[in-house]
Amino acid sequence: MKTQISKYAKKFFAVLLSAIMVLQTWGGLSFVSDAATSTTPENGVIGVAFPADYASYDFTQSDAYYISTAADLVNFAAASKSNDFVDITIHLAANITCTSDSFAGIGSADVPFCGTFDGHGYTISGLYSTSSGLFLAAGSTANPVTIKNFTVDNATISGTRGAVVVSTMYGNPQRATSGGNASANPNAITDVTVTNSTATFTGNKSGIILGAGSGDDDATVITGCAVSETDLICSANTTTNVQNWGVIVGYDGSNGMSSFSDCVVTNSNISSTTCNFTGAGIIAGKITGSAPIDGCTVTGCSITSGLSTTTKTYDIGGIIGNVNSGSGSISNCTVTNTNITVKGLANRVGLGIGNFRGGKAQNIVVTGGSVNASYSSADQAGQYGALVGSFGNAKAELLNSSATGVTITCAGRANAIGGLVGTIEHTADGSIIDGCTSADLIMKLTYGSNTNYGF
Repeated sequence: MKTQISKYAKKFFAVLLSAIMVLQTWGGLSFVSDAATSTTPENGVIGVAFPADYASYDFTQSDAYYISTAADLVNFAAASKSNDFVDITIHLAANITCTSDSFAGIGSADVPFCGTFDGHGYTISGLYSTSSGLFLAAGSTANPVTIKNFTVDNATISGTRGAVVVSTMYGNPQRATSGGNASANPNAITDVTVTNSTATFTGNKSGIILGAGSGDDDATVITGCAVSETDLICSANTTTNVQNWGVIVGYDGSNGMSSFSDCVVTNSNISSTTCNFTGAGIIAGKITGSAPIDGCTVTGCSITSGLSTTTKTYDIGGIIGNVNSGSGSISNCTVTNTNITVKGLANRVGLGIGNFRGGKAQNIVVTGGSVNASYSSADQAGQYGALVGSFGNAKAELLNSSATGVTITCAGRANAIGGLVGTIEHTADGSIIDGCTSADLIMKLTYGSNTNYGF
């Protein structure tokens, strides 16, 4: 009887060993033979547990790794300083609560992260950094990056410039060489949410989702991202304006290669009492080129630019501060109960768009909210509109848009205030405003004279 049991046992273990060997060679499961790693966690994310011995680990052993603890996240950030993770997916496999230590950020200027980060709907809480957001640097010319599907909650980020999610995006992957206006395979940030967070910076090109691309040819597609109950604060103590700040993106210079769609910002603020802004908007601070903004929603937000009344602050908008081209595209966006307060000279302020130099803006709806502006004397000019502060310079179209229940209050001489547009610049032939309406507007001048009003 003992011999018979031994025979069956040997046969069973031989079959089991064969099955294990088959599974190890089945690439779709991303198993490896390294005894120091484990495989699929209980929640079903397939991959290899991120190794604690990352410094000597060969990451080419698998195309997928998962992180499920704060220690894993710290190890991943450390490993990313010498590994770009090209063609590798990092899976977030659980909610993570970070420690109080300053996070070093994923990637670096020398080695940006170039893989895929899939958060699977989980939340990273309590992220704290004095030098970076979650990603310090991502993307490259040859290798696009995808960052998607997670929430950052209760983060506290500070530094010279940056963002809560991605401080700097590098490269413009597979750009069309024939001058086309769409990247074949751009960097992507999709379905990322930031809540209850604070980011404090001193430099240009800062944001919450993305600070900026590294140069003028960097493309990023941002889709379905959301920010709520979050503050973006400039702490620079300077009379030189800080430029290009936005909650979704601070600056995009991709010349039409990027796009921003279906993003939602609620009860979030851009502010400074120690400097003034040039180019600040809840969705974007400044865009050069025709990168479209479509289907975005701004509710209950504010922008405050307030160093002093003797310095300049300009190009401030509820959607975007500055469309610095003749081919901007802003469509199907709403701004509700949002307030802009500015001090300084030569303002171009609109609850929709601050400075719209050219292109097409259509189906923009502004409801409620206010613009409040002040100067140190009655000698300076400003342009304020419920929809657009300054319109034109190149061919521009404002179509099928409306402003309702907005209050504009300003102090100074020679102000241009409009229920739709504050001022029309030197527009090219073919510029039009059509199908637009304004209603229930209040316009106030607290001191000064020679103000031009228009509904």
